[in-house]
Amino acid sequence: MQKTEHRVTLTVTFIVTMFTLTNGPSALVHLVMYATHEELYDLTMISSTLVICGKASNFILFCLGSKHFRLRLLKLVTSSEELCRFFFFLVLHTRSSYLFKTAKCETSSFSRLGSS
Repeated sequence: MQKTEHRVTLTVTFIVTMFTLTNGPSALVHLVMYATHEELYDLTMISSTLVICGKASNFILFCLGSKHFRLRLLKLVTSSEELCRFFFFLVLHTRSSYLFKTAKCETSSFSRLGSS
């Protein structure tokens, strides 16, 4: 049990550190842009690339740090039924998120989610 807790603590520490390193520069660029009212295109592109790399690194860190995550991912990828269920969830989640964000959100829109 103690070994598992240590591994989880280490994984979370790596993820938080990676988040800070990859998202911190973006926050600083946005603060500078807000304070100076200047468009810093090059710095914005670099910091956005860092953010994207940080998101991808989460997947790698989870794969390295969690045997349960690796086994679940392998089961998801090798089982066509589970993979279909996963993509169906993603489609519904994405579509419902879009509907919530739009101004013309009607309840009739939600009843059609599962039918298309």
